[in-house]
Amino acid sequence: MIAPLLQQCLGFLACVIIIILTEPNINRMDCRAPLLLRLGLWALCVGSAAALLFIVLGDVPPWPAVFGAIGISCYLLGERRLSSRKKLERVRRDYA
Repeated sequence: MIAPLLQQCLGFLACVIIIILTEPNINRMDCRAPLLLRLGLWALCVGSAAALLFIVLGDVPPWPAVFGAIGISCYLLGERRLSSRKKLERVRRDYA
């Protein structure tokens, strides 16, 4: 009884994080961005939105899908952290 609720909560949280992190990246892309990158981010966003809809409707995602969504959200969080760190190092070099 607790396992399905845990699966839904973890899946919901991971999908929300994926949508929050991919949507601004899609909006910032211009026509020079590689098509494969654009399609990949779009597929992540749409897939997470669909998974979120199914979770809200009461479906319980399987554990491999939950772990996959958690892994993708951790990757996106780390990528965002690294890009902000690179910007900070660039600013430090410019003022040094």
